[in-house]
Order: sequence, then C-alpha cells, then structure tokens
Amino acid sequence: GINAEYGQDRAYKESLAADQEKERKAREEEMRKLQIEKEKEEEAKRQEQEAREQEERRTREIEKKKRRLPAEPGEKDADITKIFVRLPSGARIGRRFKVTDPLQVVYDFVDLNQSEVPAEKFHLVSTYPVQIYDNLQADLKSLSLFPHVLLITQEKD
Repeated sequence: GINAEYGQDRAYKESLAADQEKERKAREEEMRKLQIEKEKEEEAKRQEQEAREQEERRTREIEKKKRRLPAEPGEKDADITKIFVRLPSGARIGRRFKVTDPLQVVYDFVDLNQSEVPAEKFHLVSTYPVQIYDNLQADLKSLSLFPHVLLITQEKD
C-alpha cells in the first residue's frame, strides 16, 4: 500500500511540475510575443515619425524654392532666355528666365514643376555638346544658357 501511495504521489507531483513548467513556458512565450509586438509597434511609430519629418522637410524645401523663384520675365523683356527641360518621362517643361538668374533658379523651377526625380538626384545636362550644368551659383549668361536651350534631367550616379 505505502509504495503504491508513494508512487501515485510522486506521479502526481511530477505531473503537477510538468503542468507548471508548461504554464511557465506558455507565459514566457506570451511575454516574448508581446515584446515582439511592442517592438514592431515602436518601429512602425519611429518610421511614421521619420516619414512625417521627411515630408515636413520636403514641404519646407518647396516653400523655400517657391519664395526663391523669381517671377517669369515678360516675352519682350531684355536679356531673357527660354529654357526647356525634358523630364525622364519625356514630358517637357519650360519658361523664360533672366540671363542674370543663377542656375539654381532653373533647378528650383524643375523641382517645383515635376515629381519624377527628387532635386538632389538629378543634373541638368545639354545633349550636344554633352555638358553637365551643376554650378548652381553661376548665372545663365556665363553658362551660355541663352537665348533658348533644351536641357535634359539626368540621374546622378
């Protein structure tokens, strides 16, 4: 009798210990899942915040370019040039500029009037002779970008 009771007691305790161990493992697994979920949420929030900040920077940049872009000179104004830019899609945009405007205003104009290529990812290039225009401070006259010019956008390497 006593040995049987002892065996039953031991089996019960082992069974109880096994159940408790299963419960402990299940709780640990649950905590691990919650932790992973929490980390995923934090990462998503961080990425959202980063995207928002990038969007705000882009908006500020666009506002700055809009303020910096001079009004288009009239058809009859003296010392003007007409610049057309072919975009990667094949679309063309263009307008008149003063020959004294810095190249930066042409880049600003292109950036404000298309969304195919972010400003920091392209050069303005003439096709013949092939020349990259990237001296943003130089005026259009000194770069020989007059009386009318067709440039293309070329992605920077």
